[in-house]
Amino acid sequence: MSTSPFSDGSTKFGLASCATYGLPGITTSIDHYLSLYLRERFLPGVFRANAHPTTFHDWRHLITAGTESTTAMGAFLATAAIHTSWTNRSLKLVATRYYNSVVKASRRGIADGEVDGSEDWVLHATNFLCLFEINQGWNTGHNPSGAAPYLEGMARILKIRIAKDSKRPTDFVHPPNRVAAESLVLFTWTLSFYYSDVDRAGEAIEWDSLSVYLEPNVFSGASMQTNSPLLGSNWELYRIIIEIVRLSHNVPFDSISWCHGRELELELNRREEELYAERDKVVDVTERFEVVLEQTLLYVLVT
Repeated sequence: MSTSPFSDGSTKFGLASCATYGLPGITTSIDHYLSLYLRERFLPGVFRANAHPTTFHDWRHLITAGTESTTAMGAFLATAAIHTSWTNRSLKLVATRYYNSVVKASRRGIADGEVDGSEDWVLHATNFLCLFEINQGWNTGHNPSGAAPYLEGMARILKIRIAKDSKRPTDFVHPPNRVAAESLVLFTWTLSFYYSDVDRAGEAIEWDSLSVYLEPNVFSGASMQTNSPLLGSNWELYRIIIEIVRLSHNVPFDSISWCHGRELELELNRREEELYAERDKVVDVTERFEVVLEQTLLYVLVT
């Protein structure tokens, strides 16, 4: 009996065929279908439309990571499967099978000392496991805060990579590092509004260290919106919001929390002043509108 999700047993997605068919981790018609779904349907909707088109919307580094590690490829396919299971329920069990295989292989690699946390495939796999948990939560209506352990892991992985990169300092930020750093911030920010168990991910983030990946421009001379694949605005505002939301989970405040809250209030006031300054510097009408809209929405959410 065919394992293809198509009635005719096809291994094609529409009229497209997959150049990755036969690579490590893509050996069955299901693998083939999901790799195409990942490329054609899932990934194009992940990043902001006006993020740099030739780099942030180029998925070849993921294919490279997947060919180097079947564990990473499994994480990619698991995420694609759970996403498409919104409309194809038969793939939910397939997604779980991929996911369990990835988790088992990752734990074995850590236990055997084969993983030190600085590997590219570990970074990508962990990021996609976060996406898997979030999509699974939305898909099933269950708590998507199952992503919390992976967010905490992402914070630790990025800390390891930043420490390693500090030995060869440069002003250039490798795009996958920017993507991972912004993913960590965005997922933590979004989920923390609803689930207090995500607070431990916020606690694991070392902002001064993470700023190495968040602060410099990937593309010199390009706008902030072009340089930002996910956030689209100043990352420090997200940091303040994450801190405020974490504090709100500890009401009533003790004296230390109250003082920290006052410090955050002053930071928000400072950011409000910077907001108007940034708006006045933007010449392009569309970019000015985006700056005002995105940052105003953030202020509304936090206040």
